[in-house]
Amino acid sequence: MNETQKARFSEALSRLAGDEEMLLILADIAIEDLPPMVVHLSEQLADDELTSAAATAHAMKGLLSSFETGTPTSELQALINAARSGNTSEAQALYTKTKPAIEQLLAEIETLVQNNQPS
Repeated sequence: MNETQKARFSEALSRLAGDEEMLLILADIAIEDLPPMVVHLSEQLADDELTSAAATAHAMKGLLSSFETGTPTSELQALINAARSGNTSEAQALYTKTKPAIEQLLAEIETLVQNNQPS
């Protein structure tokens, strides 16, 4: 990992006791699992499947919290709460607001993996 990546993911590395290899393993999992979750969450919200949407958002929050505890992870809790309370419009609005940050974090995780592939 380069110094920029170490700085960007310093909190994640701290939670992993500095284990860069473990962070890269978690990154591989995230880039495989997160894109389908984003699609499923969009579909579930569009179809008013709030119980499923809350479960998917909770799984996303867990996956992303390995890397970031602030935005977008923290915003996913509000989406989960809205979905659990049956508030479709609020859940959809929160997702629309949070989705760009999810995509940005995913792009950063993908770059982390790409830059640390074995030669």
